[in-house]
Amino acid sequence: MAKYNEILVGRFNRALQRMTGIKGGPPTPQLAGEIMPVLPMFYGVEHRYLESWELFGVGTSVAAQGVGTNAALKLRNPAGSNMVAAIIKIVTSNTTAAAAFFGLTVLASNTDLATPVGTTGSRFDARGRPTPTAIMSAGQSTAGIQGLIDQATLSIYEWLQDSMQELPLLPGDSLLIGTNSPNNIGFTASIWWRERFLEDSELK
Repeated sequence: MAKYNEILVGRFNRALQRMTGIKGGPPTPQLAGEIMPVLPMFYGVEHRYLESWELFGVGTSVAAQGVGTNAALKLRNPAGSNMVAAIIKIVTSNTTAAAAFFGLTVLASNTDLATPVGTTGSRFDARGRPTPTAIMSAGQSTAGIQGLIDQATLSIYEWLQDSMQELPLLPGDSLLIGTNSPNNIGFTASIWWRERFLEDSELK
């Protein structure tokens, strides 16, 4: 029989049970009867796993794609994965001596670029899976990437400055980053992200 204000999202109960070693049933099966619940449970990066978040990161180089073309890197959350990814860090570096414009966007896309980028062993926490659900690829973008724009030379540029700028990546969506101008230049990039299963309440 259902309880009054019963909590149906299990990951919060599981986090409390794991952290405190509680046995038996859920330690917090229902909300209080007033508007007073405090949902944030973040204590430190080592506790993210207790809330079912897994942390991954990949650094790679993207070669220049030829005269008149733009180089790009894509991180894709496959359609039907039932996972949500949160992009928490993006760092790029221009590999040419000339100033270059970069673009970054999140778009509905369930296809990869031409060259797969390995993600095996990209986990940061040994308690998680060694390989993420998200898929990374590199190659040529058909046109300049619209979105956030930055101009840099050989300096390193960090795209996300604080937690309010983290980017959610839902099933069927992709993060695309690459050059806009000049054409035919390469770059290096590092992307960090977290993954967990979507809750029923978070589905579209």
